[in-house]
Amino acid sequence: MRQEKVSLRRIEREDVPLLCKWNRNQELGFFYAFTNNKSRAEFEKFYEANLEDISLQDYLILCGEEEAPVGFCGIKDINWIDRSGEVFVSVCEKDARAKGVAATALLYLAITAFYEMNMNRIYGKVASNNKRSGTLMEECGLTHEGTLREAHYHHDQYYDIHIYGLLKREAGPHLNAALTKVLNHFSDGCTDESIERIKTVINKLGAKTDITLGVC
Repeated sequence: MRQEKVSLRRIEREDVPLLCKWNRNQELGFFYAFTNNKSRAEFEKFYEANLEDISLQDYLILCGEEEAPVGFCGIKDINWIDRSGEVFVSVCEKDARAKGVAATALLYLAITAFYEMNMNRIYGKVASNNKRSGTLMEECGLTHEGTLREAHYHHDQYYDIHIYGLLKREAGPHLNAALTKVLNHFSDGCTDESIERIKTVINKLGAKTDITLGVC
């Protein structure tokens, strides 16, 4: 079955109303996509404060020929001395879930972090009630490193936060395996630009795969 294209673009001021709408979704708060219900004014203030923040790279996830926004992702709390940062992915539109969108976005972030930003480590935080995101982290090669006990509070209940991490020196076989799994199933949905980026990474990894990349 032909899959939708997935691409990323930087978040802009015009995206604030959409982020506000997603912020009001209680399910997304439950899954640790948002920790606070920000108002539109708070979102705008947050965006303005982060325009020049070199510790944040945030993106809107776009799907389909019409490039409809379905979620957001990025790398935050970037430490340029230690060369590390926290990756996050949230597919907010239900119709785009369980289609490889989150996995593709996370792989793009890993590729960007290790091979464009020259980072040494990426990590992700997942609330214990969010089983899907924990599985996603593991499928994309991140290892469970530890647990912050009862560190997330939502609807009168505390949840643990699991930490997943991946080092650049470990990324070769992990990313190769993840890319193989994702691309074998979703290659027909990749944009030309995405395919070239992924080919570049595969070449850098010295990967040998039997993937035939489709061009839309």
